[in-house]
Amino acid sequence: MARYSLIIKDSVYVTLVQEAAKQGKTLGKLLNEILNREAELFKGSVPQQAICVVCGHKATFEVHGRGQQRFFICGLHREIARRVGSYREL
Repeated sequence: MARYSLIIKDSVYVTLVQEAAKQGKTLGKLLNEILNREAELFKGSVPQQAICVVCGHKATFEVHGRGQQRFFICGLHREIARRVGSYREL
Protein backbone atom coordinates (compact mmCIF):
# COMPACT_ATOMS: atom_id res chain seq x y z
CA MET A 1 0.00 0.00 0.00
CA ALA A 2 1.34 3.40 -0.95
CA ARG A 3 2.07 5.92 1.78
CA TYR A 4 2.09 9.62 1.10
CA SER A 5 2.08 12.91 2.89
CA LEU A 6 -1.02 15.01 2.53
CA ILE A 7 -1.14 18.77 2.98
CA ILE A 8 -4.62 20.17 3.52
CA LYS A 9 -6.07 23.38 4.92
CA ASP A 10 -6.74 23.51 8.65
CA SER A 11 -10.44 24.19 8.12
CA VAL A 12 -10.78 21.14 5.84
CA TYR A 13 -8.89 18.98 8.34
CA VAL A 14 -11.15 20.02 11.21
CA THR A 15 -14.25 19.33 9.12
CA LEU A 16 -12.98 15.88 8.14
CA VAL A 17 -12.04 14.99 11.71
CA GLN A 18 -15.50 16.03 12.92
CA GLU A 19 -17.20 13.98 10.19
CA ALA A 20 -15.05 10.94 10.95
CA ALA A 21 -15.99 11.22 14.62
CA LYS A 22 -19.69 11.43 13.73
CA GLN A 23 -19.42 8.28 11.61
CA GLY A 24 -17.30 6.46 14.19
CA LYS A 25 -14.38 6.01 11.78
CA THR A 26 -10.74 6.96 11.80
CA LEU A 27 -9.65 9.89 9.67
CA GLY A 28 -7.61 7.56 7.46
CA LYS A 29 -10.58 5.29 6.76
CA LEU A 30 -12.79 8.27 5.91
CA LEU A 31 -10.18 9.74 3.57
CA ASN A 32 -9.70 6.38 1.83
CA GLU A 33 -13.45 6.05 1.27
CA ILE A 34 -13.63 9.54 -0.20
CA LEU A 35 -10.61 8.95 -2.45
CA ASN A 36 -11.89 5.54 -3.61
CA ARG A 37 -15.27 7.04 -4.51
CA GLU A 38 -13.64 9.81 -6.54
CA ALA A 39 -11.15 7.45 -8.20
CA GLU A 40 -14.06 5.40 -9.57
CA LEU A 41 -15.22 8.50 -11.46
CA PHE A 42 -11.81 8.76 -13.16
CA LYS A 43 -12.06 5.22 -14.55
CA GLY A 44 -14.21 6.42 -17.43
CA SER A 45 -17.58 5.99 -15.84
CA VAL A 46 -20.28 8.42 -16.81
CA PRO A 47 -21.35 10.83 -14.09
CA GLN A 48 -24.75 10.00 -12.63
CA GLN A 49 -26.26 13.23 -13.93
CA ALA A 50 -24.65 13.92 -17.30
CA ILE A 51 -26.11 17.20 -18.56
CA CYS A 52 -25.82 19.04 -21.86
CA VAL A 53 -23.21 21.80 -21.79
CA VAL A 54 -25.36 23.95 -24.07
CA CYS A 55 -28.84 23.84 -22.57
CA GLY A 56 -28.60 21.90 -19.29
CA HIS A 57 -30.98 19.08 -20.28
CA LYS A 58 -30.17 15.39 -19.78
CA ALA A 59 -27.30 14.41 -22.09
CA THR A 60 -27.51 11.60 -24.62
CA PHE A 61 -23.99 11.84 -26.08
CA GLU A 62 -20.51 11.86 -24.58
CA VAL A 63 -18.21 13.86 -26.84
CA HIS A 64 -14.41 13.62 -26.87
CA GLY A 65 -12.74 16.76 -28.12
CA ARG A 66 -9.12 17.43 -28.90
CA GLY A 67 -6.70 16.37 -26.21
CA GLN A 68 -8.45 15.10 -23.11
CA GLN A 69 -11.62 17.18 -23.35
CA ARG A 70 -14.82 15.34 -22.56
CA PHE A 71 -18.26 16.89 -22.45
CA PHE A 72 -21.90 15.92 -22.79
CA ILE A 73 -24.53 16.94 -25.35
CA CYS A 74 -28.29 16.29 -25.58
CA GLY A 75 -30.05 15.05 -28.71
CA LEU A 76 -31.04 18.57 -29.74
CA HIS A 77 -27.39 19.60 -30.05
CA ARG A 78 -26.20 16.45 -31.83
CA GLU A 79 -24.67 18.53 -34.62
CA ILE A 80 -22.01 19.78 -32.20
CA ALA A 81 -21.01 16.18 -31.49
CA ARG A 82 -20.84 15.42 -35.21
CA ARG A 83 -18.61 18.44 -35.85
CA VAL A 84 -16.15 17.34 -33.15
CA GLY A 85 -16.06 13.88 -34.70
CA SER A 86 -15.51 11.60 -31.73
CA TYR A 87 -18.63 10.84 -29.71
CA ARG A 88 -20.62 7.95 -28.31
CA GLU A 89 -24.20 7.48 -27.24
CA LEU A 90 -24.86 7.13 -23.53
